[in-house]
Amino acid sequence: MSGTDAPVHQIVFRWDADLAVGGAGVGPVAWSGNRDGLEPIYRKVATLLSVPGDEARESLARVELRGERGAESSVLLIRRVPGQDRGGRPSTCSHALLGSPSVLTPGRCLGLHAWRWEGSGIDLLEVEGRSLECVPAQALRAATDRAAPELTERAGLFDAELTAVLAARLREPRQRLSVRDRTGGDGPVHVLWALRNLAGRALPGWSFATHDTRDGGPFRYVFVPRWPVSATRDQQLTRLDPARPSRGDSRDGRDSRAPDHGDPAGEAAARLAEHYLEIRHDSGALRETRRALAERRVFEEERLDERVRLVHEALKWLSHAGDHRRSRTGRPAESREPSQGTLYDRAREERAREERYDSAGYGGQRYDTVFDNLRQDQDQGAGSPTTRPPHRPSGPARDSPAA
Repeated sequence: MSGTDAPVHQIVFRWDADLAVGGAGVGPVAWSGNRDGLEPIYRKVATLLSVPGDEARESLARVELRGERGAESSVLLIRRVPGQDRGGRPSTCSHALLGSPSVLTPGRCLGLHAWRWEGSGIDLLEVEGRSLECVPAQALRAATDRAAPELTERAGLFDAELTAVLAARLREPRQRLSVRDRTGGDGPVHVLWALRNLAGRALPGWSFATHDTRDGGPFRYVFVPRWPVSATRDQQLTRLDPARPSRGDSRDGRDSRAPDHGDPAGEAAARLAEHYLEIRHDSGALRETRRALAERRVFEEERLDERVRLVHEALKWLSHAGDHRRSRTGRPAESREPSQGTLYDRAREERAREERYDSAGYGGQRYDTVFDNLRQDQDQGAGSPTTRPPHRPSGPARDSPAA
């Protein structure tokens, strides 16, 4: 079975006095695979399962899990819901999906933000033990296909936030980013959706939390209502307030604002964001944009001035390519707003995206089955090894669609 069709496991985490992995606390209480596979996963994500404080709200967190001792990599997508435990105490209950990176791609995870896929409506406070079923990959693809048009359309409401995040990425591509969320929780998913569809895998690392009350975790992108006070400064974390765009380093969260004049990263980011908003309903133009950024390795350059130069070069090339394409077809420029009934065929683009993602692998490792220790018993007892497709070399970066 290929990674793009591998079933996805479910795990429910909540407070319990007798966890499946031993002890008491917030941990796994229900699952679809084998119990033996729970402990290594729990060890890696235990600190991410609770969102403390009065400002906690429902959120989505994507965690990339590297395989242990030769096992394949996996992705854990966690829907964290604040509430109360059975004793009435504040707690966090989570419903998680565990699967192949070629199924739980960053784009598909963002498309699942509403958590309305077939089989998602389980009672998180009551379910226990190995009582859950695997989720077919097709059910998750269908849910993302349904959500994609609205996500794309509403991304236009958060152009300032998108511009600020792009500018921060151009200034410091390797830093983890803590973004002050002033949108009431509505903006993060749309900003990340736009960022992924614009840049794709040209931007490395796609672990994120759409809401948290702490920013010291492993996420490359985390959105917080306010920054927690910390006695020490995390040198790998940059704090960004989109309402206060800055030219310089804001790693301590203080306002280091400067006028937009003379801010090359801010200007390049503004042009990129404007370009995205103009083409966001055109899957072909988006694919060209991701290819242009990936070919130039924009976010891999060491010098800021070179990263900015490559952005302008890519945008100039894209403008010429668009003009040439329209001159050959005789069509006018694409409208910023989609006409009735002409939203792009997201499902078709998604299928092509998965095929390329599967060919390229993930982090240098192929992924064809779900996390080894959580395979279904029927797979283990079948008596025949999993059939793997023949190895295919990675495709060139020039046609690297978002996933």
